[in-house]
Amino acid sequence: MAKAFADQGHAVTTLVRPSSNLDRLFELENRVRVEVHDGSMDNMLAVFDRGGFDGVAHLAAMALYSHTPQQACGLMESNILLGTRLLEGAASAGTAWFVDTGTYWEHYRGEAYNPVCLYAATKRAFHDLLHFYCDAHGLKATTLVLHDTYGPADPRPKLFSLLKKIAQTGESLDMTAGEQIIDLVYIEDVAHAYIQAAELLAAQPAGGGRPTRYAIRGGNPISLQELVRVYAQTTGATLNINWGAKPYREREVMAPWGGEPLPGWTPGTSLQRGIALMEKAR
Repeated sequence: MAKAFADQGHAVTTLVRPSSNLDRLFELENRVRVEVHDGSMDNMLAVFDRGGFDGVAHLAAMALYSHTPQQACGLMESNILLGTRLLEGAASAGTAWFVDTGTYWEHYRGEAYNPVCLYAATKRAFHDLLHFYCDAHGLKATTLVLHDTYGPADPRPKLFSLLKKIAQTGESLDMTAGEQIIDLVYIEDVAHAYIQAAELLAAQPAGGGRPTRYAIRGGNPISLQELVRVYAQTTGATLNINWGAKPYREREVMAPWGGEPLPGWTPGTSLQRGIALMEKAR
């Protein structure tokens, strides 16, 4: 995301923790400024005072499908309190726009709002906080509701990483029956969505209003079984999958939420091309 905004000529500042791994920012060298946030409100206000930012793209989150009691407060800190400090910084500095990140897990059974998990509930709770800052402080804001994302250098232990591993080792992988429908979107397309959202907000007249919500999806819904077949066909991998060996998770999302698309944005990367680009980069 930082690279995409920098490539567009924006002056980019990234907010990191004292313990953050900055390896993925090294390739950007002097194109991105780094600010270390110590978790305090005073520190956040100082960051905004120094920065003179036009806007904020907020992607930081603690994402858990299921949580332990010990993780509940961490979800609140990462997904609500950090964002609130960002909003206070934006309000104090007169920052014009704010692009937030939501999840389609907020829409269990395709409903207007039914959180699959506590993580999804915290994401919607933060979106609700945006209403106050938009109305009271004139902030222009939108939430981009992401569907499943993928791409090169993804550190998460997601499906494609598991498929790559078993293709190399010959191991078998226990999976569900694979009937759930997913709508993957390539990471570069996601980055372009944030840029488009920022440009739309910047072009709006000052005055805030209600924050908007848009769905960011690949536009090619596909069952998990079919996705594995496409991966194998695209990469030439031999995959040993034990379909039906695992039960579906509690509150499994079996079909992606629709939602209004972001105006002026369409995904440009097909699933087959995205898989090929991802494999080439490994």
